[in-house]
Amino acid sequence: WPLAILGVPPALLLACEILLKLHQFWLHTPLIGRLGPLGWVLNTPSHHRVHHGLEHTYQNRNFGGILIIWDRLFGTFQDEKSTPTYGSRTAYQSWDPVWANWAHFFQLIRLGRNAQGSWDRLLFWVRPPEWSPNHPSTSPATGLAQDQTWRHRTRAPGIFAYVTTWLTLSILIGMALLWFFEQIPQWTVLGMGMGVLFTTWSIARLLGGKRHDLRLELTRLVAFAGVSATWIFDFIPYMGIGSLGLCLVSALWLWHYEDWFPNH
Repeated sequence: WPLAILGVPPALLLACEILLKLHQFWLHTPLIGRLGPLGWVLNTPSHHRVHHGLEHTYQNRNFGGILIIWDRLFGTFQDEKSTPTYGSRTAYQSWDPVWANWAHFFQLIRLGRNAQGSWDRLLFWVRPPEWSPNHPSTSPATGLAQDQTWRHRTRAPGIFAYVTTWLTLSILIGMALLWFFEQIPQWTVLGMGMGVLFTTWSIARLLGGKRHDLRLELTRLVAFAGVSATWIFDFIPYMGIGSLGLCLVSALWLWHYEDWFPNH
């Protein structure tokens, strides 16, 4: 946003963003070891594994996206000494991707509200994550993440296959929107884009296994089925029929396993 306001061309911003995401995609793997001299300048899988580690020496390290030289310059670089324990110190207790992006901001607001004085409320936004007015030391806590067994509780059979199917479809639709952006009417692009976002949000929440998440997903299927029905007559008939059939099969699957989604 600041670069756009300063007048950097949108095409350049988009190209840089694409390059950043392409580079960060291959960083998330344990299959690639050290890369020798490349690791002096570039962020590598080894460096990025440290970034996701819970160990004392791995906390708040290796923030670089493509280049690691900034971490070396500003004192946040840490070499990989042992296999990290991956995760976060405070479990979200939710699969909701929207909440995952906003939870930390709400936590800062809550902490700032309980702070004494305006200065401490401001410092919560600029000091390290482990800082508090009562404990100003910047030494990270030594314990690992809180219990995350909620991730492994029993779920409806086939739930991950269900989520993977719809996520794959969403990715393909998103790629088609980018590929045929110039040929598709803007309102269609906007509507389908919102549909992709709604789908990824709804199916992720479904992993929470709650009854209200089930209702949200059923609502999405009804909406998607309505749009698919219009495709049969006005857009691409075969795509509309296929989407409508997928919605019907999905709704039947959810109805069959509705007992796996409790009210609490």
